[in-house]
Amino acid sequence: MTPGSARGVAISGDYAYVADYDYGSGLQVIDISNPTVPMLAGSCDAPGSACGVAISGDYAYVADWGSGLQVIDISNPTAPALAGSYDTPHDARGVAISGDYAYVADGTSGLQVIDISNPTVPTLAGSYDTPGYAYSVAISGDYAYVADYVFGLPVIQVFQSEFDTDNNEGRSLDVNASNDTIFVARLMTIQTNTVTWELSADGGGSWLEIAPNGSWGQLTVPGTDLVWRSTHALEEPGVNPTVTQLEINWLVAMACIDSIVDVPADQGGWVRVFFTRSGRDFSYQASLPIDEYGIWQRVDDPALIAILKAVSTPEPEQRAAGDRPHLDGVPVITHQGRTYVQSRPGLAASSFPPGIWEWVATVPAIQQDEYIARVSTAADSSGMGTNYVVCVITAHTTTPSIWYVSDPDSGYSVDNIAPAPPLGFAVAYNTGSGNQLIWGPSPEPDFQYYRVYREDNEDFIPAPGNLVHETATEAWTDPEYDGWDVHYKITALDYAGNESDAASPETVTSDDTPSVPTVFALYQNVPNPFNPTTTIRFDLPRVVHVKLSIYNVKGELVATIVDRPMTEGRKEALWAGTNDSGSPVASGIYFYRLDAGDFMQTRKMVLLR
Repeated sequence: MTPGSARGVAISGDYAYVADYDYGSGLQVIDISNPTVPMLAGSCDAPGSACGVAISGDYAYVADWGSGLQVIDISNPTAPALAGSYDTPHDARGVAISGDYAYVADGTSGLQVIDISNPTVPTLAGSYDTPGYAYSVAISGDYAYVADYVFGLPVIQVFQSEFDTDNNEGRSLDVNASNDTIFVARLMTIQTNTVTWELSADGGGSWLEIAPNGSWGQLTVPGTDLVWRSTHALEEPGVNPTVTQLEINWLVAMACIDSIVDVPADQGGWVRVFFTRSGRDFSYQASLPIDEYGIWQRVDDPALIAILKAVSTPEPEQRAAGDRPHLDGVPVITHQGRTYVQSRPGLAASSFPPGIWEWVATVPAIQQDEYIARVSTAADSSGMGTNYVVCVITAHTTTPSIWYVSDPDSGYSVDNIAPAPPLGFAVAYNTGSGNQLIWGPSPEPDFQYYRVYREDNEDFIPAPGNLVHETATEAWTDPEYDGWDVHYKITALDYAGNESDAASPETVTSDDTPSVPTVFALYQNVPNPFNPTTTIRFDLPRVVHVKLSIYNVKGELVATIVDRPMTEGRKEALWAGTNDSGSPVASGIYFYRLDAGDFMQTRKMVLLR
């Protein structure tokens, strides 16, 4: 529930930006990384009453009834801040962004076109007084479509393209909204063969002919105003050339983080950072080519932040040639062998976003479109909450004092691997004071607690409906049962909420203990981890051919321990950590599989030498 009256919303990444009408509410930033549990991340009060919002780059543009267009910096979504404004003549109700312009539906003043090429100083570029009361606006191609109260839909040409019919040319105006210098670009189309293309980064002052096949081209003159020009020739009389799809990509000096994602199938603590290269990371870049990239994480631990601020010095640390990372002109903090920088105003080169940033990795520049780096995280995310890691990329040229910082992005790691089932599970029935359960302690470093399940069917599957107890200790006495009419299974859970496979009793005791198992079962090896030998136990309710095999993590067969018919009963086999040739195998994770008739089950074990 927002504090005001939500009137408009825009989505960017993991955040929803809500124009929250009513004085004192303004822009509300909602974290929607988990859409089922949206949470307030930040807010910025606007002077009027927010009615509409649009997002472009690092800025939110708010139609602020009574106060015109408000430009809010959202580079840090948790701390949005007012960056600029333009007071329109009447009541700003809706806003849309296209290129370097904001189109504002401004009540009785119609459509106001605001130049936002410098978002901190928006200026009026033009206006069109619609016949009624402009409520909202949308942009498509060359046209603005205005919802104009009782007068319906005025369609206004806003001249975002130009045509030269004498020379069969079409040309765009600026297609990028940022003020970053563009060095290289590429163009991809679906078209007929007789359409040719040119790109310009200086607004049409100089042109580069470029093939529409996705190959990068170094722009003749780098610039901030990217435009395209196409020439159309007839393939044959009466058949017009056509273009049904156009995509343009461009690169600036800074790298761009594409995503930060969890490393799957691990115990957590790691993410992969995917980022797009700098526009200077090309073999033909003669001036200031990129030499390497640095990956930095924001320090969010309050205790460490206090320590770093205490040891911070006002002067840059002198660094020997060849030291990595090189950040000339930036205050560098060294603490316990780690490298940090603290964002401060007036730095000589690129500036880090607010906060303290820790260097975690260096990636060599090898002219790849996309790079991938694996970096550690301070904490995993779980059902107890999301622990984000925030990163930036520094792109370093061969001149140490010239480097560029990307925009920040965030992600989180997850523990994807469940703990091993509890070992040595035993049940004593008919004790006279309740069935008594006991098992060995979990060896998992992130162990949290155990769950005990109970049913009257020995083959039951653990589920919330048969969960009867949770405990962090290795024993429990069932106060409700004292006899053979129930069966038990236990699991182990880690702090990420992962639950192990269920363990059935390896031992049962009482005067009337069944002598023959009633179902097939494969138990966790004991000990685990092990060195040099381990015992694998299994149950056979009938005579059957048994095959017990060992596999490595690649799925390759390492050894066959048992391959013969066996009688019913409780069985065990010993593995000495060798392959079928008798040679010792390396430390690591292995899997053992029991095939007994139509029964098959696999479990994991760890060999530590």
